[in-house]
Amino acid sequence: MEQIIEAFLCNLVRKKHLRMLLPAAPFVVSFRSEKDVCFVSFCKERAEQLQAGACKADFELVMPDKNFPLLLSRKDRLSTFLKMDELQFKGAYRHFLLLESLFWLAGSPHPDLGKRQPLMIIK
Repeated sequence: MEQIIEAFLCNLVRKKHLRMLLPAAPFVVSFRSEKDVCFVSFCKERAEQLQAGACKADFELVMPDKNFPLLLSRKDRLSTFLKMDELQFKGAYRHFLLLESLFWLAGSPHPDLGKRQPLMIIK
């Protein structure tokens, strides 16, 4: 899950026009699955992963591992998982809407695009 979120954050940083959606004060989100917990801080200056337990989350998102790639590859939206009862969240609904917008706008239809690929030179 951490690699998927890191690829998403790379896309978010690369799309500078999305910064206007982010709050001025840091907003910390806890992503929880069956196996992992990942904390991410979003603000206008940066979006970055944090150490687990480094701070308290403003918003908590709980969903199965299998849904994170679908969410970040724009195959499904947060609200779809909520309707299917495959998602739980704790926090303000406006934060839910902000995350749904960011996942849709900064997600990649090809999740591997956020990762650096080795450069191949053909002779």
